[in-house]
Amino acid sequence: MKVFTILPTDLNRRCWNYVSKEEVKCGNCNWRTTRLFVIAESKREAIRLVGEGQAGLCGECFAEMLADEGYELKIPEKR
Repeated sequence: MKVFTILPTDLNRRCWNYVSKEEVKCGNCNWRTTRLFVIAESKREAIRLVGEGQAGLCGECFAEMLADEGYELKIPEKR
């Protein structure tokens, strides 16, 4: 699983959280933001999850989720 950034331009205008070309709404706090963060297997899956209302958090909510749910970050080895 990876973290993906979803921009308003990635979404369908009829998507529940689409506000404008520059803004979307967070799936948790409902605040307007310029991007959403999603944990998914692929960018395509991330966009689908946001469109279905199953994912998509602003930076603040995403960081809170990582801290509260005990996620651990894995730093990739240098190639």
